[in-house]
Amino acid sequence: MTNRPSNDTAADDEIAEFRRQAAELGFATSETDLEAYDDLESSEEFITRMKWEDRRRTRRWRRRLATGMATAAAVAGAWVVADLPTVSPAVADTPPVLDYEFAAAVRIAFAPGEDPDDLLDLLAESAATTPEPEAGGDIQHKQSENWFFDIDDDGSARIVPRAIETWLRPDGSLVTSERPGEPLTADGRGIDDRPGPVESTDILPTGSIDPDFANNLPDDPEQLVDVLLDNIACTDRSPGPTRSICLYREIIALYQHHVVPQRVAAALWTALKDETDFTALGSVEDRAGRPAVGISITDPDSPQYRLVLIVSPENGQLTGVEEILIRPIDGIDAAPPAVVAFTTYVRSERTDRAPSD
Repeated sequence: MTNRPSNDTAADDEIAEFRRQAAELGFATSETDLEAYDDLESSEEFITRMKWEDRRRTRRWRRRLATGMATAAAVAGAWVVADLPTVSPAVADTPPVLDYEFAAAVRIAFAPGEDPDDLLDLLAESAATTPEPEAGGDIQHKQSENWFFDIDDDGSARIVPRAIETWLRPDGSLVTSERPGEPLTADGRGIDDRPGPVESTDILPTGSIDPDFANNLPDDPEQLVDVLLDNIACTDRSPGPTRSICLYREIIALYQHHVVPQRVAAALWTALKDETDFTALGSVEDRAGRPAVGISITDPDSPQYRLVLIVSPENGQLTGVEEILIRPIDGIDAAPPAVVAFTTYVRSERTDRAPSD
């Protein structure tokens, strides 16, 4: 790491405070337990480093889905991957980690969070009591800002911001447009819904995605879980880490192209109360500056990442997803904690027009 400002006294104070708070939470009771986190920086140091450190060249994987977060490109009974044409996106360092109510940015790697049941109840109630927005048509339109690791064929890599819009038609065809994303402010925000010049467009043919999948989902939480686990062909249906991560990925895939009904959103958050691996991170201001809450999970097969669902408490709808590196990985020159990918939805609506009209 280069060009990083130093402040030994401030760093010592931060570490002492981490130890005190961790001991109070019962997370760690000795200096040995926290030894791995001695190099964590303060929020001010993190933001300063993001502004001044050299561009990092790292070995990372290429993510070429229509959004940077979902492992599946569609929820249609089968996985449909949209391999978009390569564009020339802006290059950026890793975005700042957001501060959550129960997990400050510099503590995100080890903050335990809290029991999520009360928060899930509030989200379910909010979703259930929020009226459906007036439909402007039968085309489902999603607009998102996405930052994720990208690696080229020559091994060079970077964090790439991309703005993506999708239009899911009633016949199951999908139009996807992509353009370079906008830089963030120093606190990791600044996203808005203003569209820019499109650099690439991709069209999946009729029947590629089931446009009625979200509308046809049951609003009974147990039945909803069964449908989602069937759809992803989850290998373990018993309550536990595998089932929980299956549901996490299905939620991401569901919101990727579909406008999710309020009743389904309410059933989703109610269903997660029966899972054992989600934790509440509490309130947060999302990348678009909106009030939100974070719900976290760790994939048992990839414990080096903390995965976060970001949900609006105002209507109970998913507004974003983030992947945070919390443990070092060989070949990735990013010091934990570091955001390696996020998607923020800035528009989710029904409309009567798509770009090819």
